Amino acid sequence: FGADVYLYFLVVGLTHIIIGIVVYRANVRQKRERAKFQWQKDVGNLMSRQPNALTSPIYE
Repeated sequence: FGADVYLYFLVVGLTHIIIGIVVYRANVRQKRERAKFQWQKDVGNLMSRQPNALTSPIYE
């Protein structure tokens, strides 16, 4: 009884850890992609309104 329960919890725990790592890495990659896209968008906004770039805030 004891060994089976221990093994079960070990397998479930490892599964949760692996799933957590996979999800975490996917989220990190997604955030990095989004940050890169956001940076390109900000640069595009700066380029498109170069004349009044000093008077208007960059981050709205």
